Amino acid sequence: KYAQKILDEQTRMLQTLRAVTDSNHARIRLATAPNRAAIIYSRIYNQFSHRYPDISLTLTELYASDQPSAILHGQVDLAIGAGKFSDLPIAYEELLVSLPVSHPMSWAERIHLSDLKDTPFVLPGLRNSIRILSEELFEKAGFDPVVAFESDDVILVDSMLHQAVGAGLVSQAHVFPCDELVYRPLEPPVHQTLHIRYPLGHNLTEPERYLAGLLIRERLSDPRYKAIPSEETN
Repeated sequence: KYAQKILDEQTRMLQTLRAVTDSNHARIRLATAPNRAAIIYSRIYNQFSHRYPDISLTLTELYASDQPSAILHGQVDLAIGAGKFSDLPIAYEELLVSLPVSHPMSWAERIHLSDLKDTPFVLPGLRNSIRILSEELFEKAGFDPVVAFESDDVILVDSMLHQAVGAGLVSQAHVFPCDELVYRPLEPPVHQTLHIRYPLGHNLTEPERYLAGLLIRERLSDPRYKAIPSEETN
């Protein structure tokens, strides 16, 4: 335990020295969606740093809808996020309906979204990829939802769902079974795609390719993500 503390302090010291003594030090700027960022970054950071100790890896939290603009304007080098803006599609995740166990539709095996037109919804903020997809689904279903609560903080959204404030739309990859909620697939099924993003026409450097590989392997280690096979991903 004490040895690990010493190593952590050494890492922080080296990072500080690099920032102070060499502003042109090689770095890769990674962007991930808020709230997912801490989990993803913590799982790949040590592996990347051990292989490339002279390259600084920095993290920026950006919603998937904001990532393409950040890449276009040179603010980040590589990003991982869901949505329609694609460079390298790597996996898809199914979208499920979250319902309080007391809801009259909680018994159904699959849910037609139109059956919930009179049900209040708890939704993430407008920049969230699931919210963007949800708006399209509501339009196709022919109704404007009653939004009982919305927030950019997905942890708060999840908490409000568990308080039975309303129905929600959530990624299967973020479902954890509990006594208060049931999760049902939509009919027809709905998926959103997870992408690795980088500047158009840019050939990834070897360190960037290694980082992309770590990100892909980390996400696909969760069986709730379904891989999209491709030569580049392999």
